[in-house]
Amino acid sequence: IVRAVAVDDSGNIYVAGTEDETFEEKILKITPDGVVTTLAVSDTMFSSDITVDGSGNIYVADSMNNKIWKITPDGEVTTLAGSGTVFDINADGELVVVSGQGSVDGSGVDSRFNEPTGIGVDGSGNIYVADTGNHKIRKIIAGSATVSANLGDSFTFEVVASGDAPIIYEWYHDGAVVGEATGSSLILSELEVTDSGDYHVVVSNEIMAKSGDMVQFGIETSDTVTLEVLLPPEITQIASSMEGGPNQLSATAEVTGDEEEPTIYTWSEDGVLLQGDNVELTVTVTGTEPITYEWYHGEELVEGGTESTLRLTDVQGVDSGD
Repeated sequence: IVRAVAVDDSGNIYVAGTEDETFEEKILKITPDGVVTTLAVSDTMFSSDITVDGSGNIYVADSMNNKIWKITPDGEVTTLAGSGTVFDINADGELVVVSGQGSVDGSGVDSRFNEPTGIGVDGSGNIYVADTGNHKIRKIIAGSATVSANLGDSFTFEVVASGDAPIIYEWYHDGAVVGEATGSSLILSELEVTDSGDYHVVVSNEIMAKSGDMVQFGIETSDTVTLEVLLPPEITQIASSMEGGPNQLSATAEVTGDEEEPTIYTWSEDGVLLQGDNVELTVTVTGTEPITYEWYHGEELVEGGTESTLRLTDVQGVDSGD
């Protein structure tokens, strides 16, 4: 079953699909002379689309496993981005996604996709992914890395350069020169949201020309590193939706974010709630994903209360409390 085709600059054709009998995924290479070879075989890959860069590396968008694969010209298969999908069978015998699906930016397996069905590559090696389930176009930057730090912390970029002195350093943030940074280190103190973005440094040195003027002798540009400033969770709204007779309703939501202390928020309001009715408690939170939710009834953790909305159906007297 053929699902994707790509052509490189030399006219080689790459075909991706599934073998009918073994259900193995195969990547075939067809030369301009019509010679067919098997470049890669996998029993875990599902190729929705493929593309090939100027060096002959093949990239596969895998909509079933929510991964982007890389296949070298020698046939080595590795994961470029995405953690991969974990499936399970529920009580009704249905195949369900347990983990690995989502919309999270990051480096390598720290990123998350939701049914990536299209893929392309530009002349600089940057990869573009049609992340269908998230309704997004995602970019994987060539030769880049992503680092993170908490809001308010300090972060330092450093570069090691060799060559004849004097060596000149010019740091860039999202394409703009960081004027005060002229050394081998760029120190960011008390990080703010605006400090997030792409950073790189241009290193050069100078020599004296016959005219006596200093002229640029050599120049080197570093890879790009993306800094993500992590935000602690902040509850911006909390509300309830009730059906029933007069009563006092109160609840506590505990919300945690990346390496942050939990934020506890408690509220109460007059409402109408009777035995047998339903109620929904909803919290709205801002902060850096992923954010996890834990709902409590008194001191007890509510089983299954892991979403921003907690729905209680057919409430009884035992459901009273905080």
